[in-house]
Amino acid sequence: YFMVCYRAESKLMKETQREMRSIRAEDFFLHEYFFSNQSVEANPYFDPDGNEECDGHKLQLDLKLSKDNEKENVFFTEITVSSDEDIVIKENSHCPYEFKVSVFGNFEFKAEVEELNLHGKALEFHAGLTCTQILLGAIRERLSELTSRGPWDKVLLQSIGISTLRSKVESALQEADKES
Repeated sequence: YFMVCYRAESKLMKETQREMRSIRAEDFFLHEYFFSNQSVEANPYFDPDGNEECDGHKLQLDLKLSKDNEKENVFFTEITVSSDEDIVIKENSHCPYEFKVSVFGNFEFKAEVEELNLHGKALEFHAGLTCTQILLGAIRERLSELTSRGPWDKVLLQSIGISTLRSKVESALQEADKES
């Protein structure tokens, strides 16, 4: 199962897979992160004893990646996790909360890029993937904290599959290339 998930699933992954083996997660240093948006709305119509399942624990995950213009080893990551856009607090909604949490992080790659002989896209891709995984943990904790103060049980952000994260990182890198 792990080998299937780790396989190169795209052209970018195929091009960078060998180079990525020389990069370690501990090579990334988190300088700071902050929450740029935190909102939770409790559903006053939610019935915790009702027999109906939540009709929308689907999540929206938006990701933006960028590099420092002056330092090739500094990366910026912004992630927003929100309840599905189709969820609207209303009488017939079966979800306890509507939420949106955004976090911005500043990371530095500490290893010598030249020594590793890295292709630029391999470093960017691995930075995007590693930084996203780190910041998702921060969002998970904040969402749990925010909803634990509400009238219903807290919301725990479930794991997000690696293939989903890879796809999001690839899309964010393509978007960043268009903007630059």
